[in-house]
Amino acid sequence: MVPASVTGADMSRGGRPSRCLASSSAPQGLPARPQGRRRSRGPRVAALGRAERGVVVVVRAKPKVRKGSKAPRPFEISVERARTTARRRNRGDGDDGGKSNTKEGKEEGSPAQTQTVTVVGGPGPSKGAAASSPRKILFRRIVRRLANLKFAIGEIAVLAFMSALGTALEQNKAPDYYTSQLVEGHPIASDILGNVVLLLGFDHMYSSPLYLGLCALLTSSLMACSYNTQWPMVKVAQRWRFIEDPARVLKMSASHSIAAFSEGPSPTSGALAVKKASSVLRSKGYETFVKPAEDGRGEVLYAFKGLSGKFAPIGVHVSMVLVVLGASVSTTCGWHGSVMIEEGKEAPVREAMAPNSVLARLAGRPYRDEETGREINLRLNDFKIDYYPDGKVEQFYSDLSVTEGDGGADSRPEFTKLISVNNPLRFGSLTAYQTDWAVSGATVEVRVDSNAGGILSGAGGQGEDAGGVEEATATTSDSFEVFVPMVSLEGRLGEVGGRIWGGVLPVFVGGDGLGSSGDITNFTLVARDLQNVGVYGPDGQFKGIRRPGSNRELEVGPVTIKVLSLSSSSGLELKSDPGVPIVYTGFAFLMLTTVLSYVSHSQVWAHGSQDGELAIGGTTNRAKKEFQNEVGDVVRDLKAQLQG
Repeated sequence: MVPASVTGADMSRGGRPSRCLASSSAPQGLPARPQGRRRSRGPRVAALGRAERGVVVVVRAKPKVRKGSKAPRPFEISVERARTTARRRNRGDGDDGGKSNTKEGKEEGSPAQTQTVTVVGGPGPSKGAAASSPRKILFRRIVRRLANLKFAIGEIAVLAFMSALGTALEQNKAPDYYTSQLVEGHPIASDILGNVVLLLGFDHMYSSPLYLGLCALLTSSLMACSYNTQWPMVKVAQRWRFIEDPARVLKMSASHSIAAFSEGPSPTSGALAVKKASSVLRSKGYETFVKPAEDGRGEVLYAFKGLSGKFAPIGVHVSMVLVVLGASVSTTCGWHGSVMIEEGKEAPVREAMAPNSVLARLAGRPYRDEETGREINLRLNDFKIDYYPDGKVEQFYSDLSVTEGDGGADSRPEFTKLISVNNPLRFGSLTAYQTDWAVSGATVEVRVDSNAGGILSGAGGQGEDAGGVEEATATTSDSFEVFVPMVSLEGRLGEVGGRIWGGVLPVFVGGDGLGSSGDITNFTLVARDLQNVGVYGPDGQFKGIRRPGSNRELEVGPVTIKVLSLSSSSGLELKSDPGVPIVYTGFAFLMLTTVLSYVSHSQVWAHGSQDGELAIGGTTNRAKKEFQNEVGDVVRDLKAQLQG
């Protein structure tokens, strides 16, 4: 028996040899095991190698290695050598047609031989390295899974379905609405589906944890695809790859072979042709690189253009990430609210707005002035509507002022702007949109015949604070101005549809005239817009229509009515949306990268040999027909220069 010593063995997992790194001396006929992939960790058996002449060596060892030991410690293992029958390939000229017959196995009657081998076991892998390897493997698996195209398409499909469901389903309603009115006429179905909607948070779909979680998952998939697929492609495209074999160049789809001489070949004909080809390609917008061939016989060229097109997919992914991120920031860190302001009055912004989540309070408070820190109010100075000649509404305008203070006489305007639809007011982080309007009341002039006399009084009390008209007494033929509040009657008049407002003008008439017993006579004022007011008598019959400010009177018995003006209210949508700049940036970047994605990445190779032959060819990732025409133009220009 000949002892052997194997040094540099990597010991792990209880000390069994996992890899044989080097061998200073091996048993007779035993070659060192080549470095390679680690074998399966099953039984404590490792085949170190295959000897020449069909000798197989099997190692069995169970050494004891002290944990934490850093110094190498030798141990002995037993080696069993058994002679085997090598594979033989029978080749001949017989009927088998050159077929081979392979057999392998132990030779019968050959005794097993045993020898002792001393192995020096070094320290195993460090604790940090052993711990990092599984994490890296897990990270790569997760990245590959997230970068899967089918998985990403599934995410987008689910997000699209949830977005459509959020559009069809009423959002931010009271819980009773979902449990009782979600399915009209089916209270049981409404109760079941409503509880499901509330449980999943679909009553506020775009801020629900499920929706935001899917947005985060889609963002991770986009980043994983860029990291795992797109960025490696860009790195490959950035490399200068010269092709030394002209035959490979001529196998490309757009390739040509031309003679690089006019009178006769020379040793410098190929190099000169390559330089001229470089000049022509540069005029076409290519970046060119030339170097001598490795065999020293001629020169080779590599040229490319359109590398920005390789960055376009990464840019598209980044833009989509920005859009999703901006929408998520708006949903979680924004404020929202709505308010209806009458002309000449103010509304505190703080009372009209509410945060979308707890994070919104940390992001900022839009109801405060960023410079002074004081709370702000919105004052409606004026509201008007522009109409087309046929009477249809053209545009709504609200003259708004931003004031500070408690809304009293001491408040002063800090900022004033005339807003309209799609032209909002922006003050700090607050944005006010024009979304609605209403008729708040009518100012009329009333005159009662002196013989009848009359009193104007409001139902349920006196004055505007009581919800009625102002009180006025008419004992002569003098007129009085009265403000009549109006409310929306939309959906309350049966078949009469559309937006409509109405108010009641009560007149107490005494004497022998109308209402001789002293009864109250009610006149009804109706308006559909700010252009006309209809007047109905106490019997409900239509009495006439008047345009505000026309100074035309309408007599109904002893009462004369003149419509002076209509007062209106402006409906504003208030928002503080910190994610809007991120979304706009994402869409702008998306448009830019979409244009870049149409840029073709084209590559051209050329090989000029000493015998005067020039092989030129190239490939592109899109617009292949145009690229073939471009290569043809390059060849024609090159031939013209060579012949000249």
